[in-house]
Amino acid sequence: MKLDFIIVIVLHPNIFIGGNYVMNTPSHFLAKSTSNLYNESGVENVNLTGLILARGGSKGIPLKNLALFKGKTLLHRAILAMKEFGKFSSIWVSTDHVEIAKEAERSGVFVHWRAKETATDSASSLLAVQEFCGRKPGVSYIGLIQCTSPFLSPRIIKEAYSMIANGYDSVFTVTRDHKLRWKEMTSWWRNHTCKF
Repeated sequence: MKLDFIIVIVLHPNIFIGGNYVMNTPSHFLAKSTSNLYNESGVENVNLTGLILARGGSKGIPLKNLALFKGKTLLHRAILAMKEFGKFSSIWVSTDHVEIAKEAERSGVFVHWRAKETATDSASSLLAVQEFCGRKPGVSYIGLIQCTSPFLSPRIIKEAYSMIANGYDSVFTVTRDHKLRWKEMTSWWRNHTCKF
């Protein structure tokens, strides 16, 4: 299967474009096909599809996509931001779990049932997006939204869209991580104290 688009993964707060960092705050990404956002008359001519990958088998936090934040699930919050953005031709939740599918339908979006091999712990987001696009011909652009980022705003999606409209091949967000890396001590250390 040959896909005619470039995918770049979005993680979080800074937008990375062509080797330069631009400060920002989101958690989404847009993938660009070789088509243009506008036709020769300057009219928008694009199938911009919104996609959320939300599998149910998270080992760390089971069903984390359905966790509540300020009274709404993380999935529903992401869908609201995507709808408020207003330029997606359609919005899809790609999942392997019935409860996630029900939440997507309650939120008024389409459900794509992920193949088993794209919903494993080791399957990449790229694999899941490729599988989605292989089943949905006609998709020109993908806006991949991470629903585990509850502060995503329509403004950020609009900014990314504007950058694509102004000629960027892809837009994605990243963040620097300055967290301390802690390791659990061996069992011997748990039973002994250090004297200073």
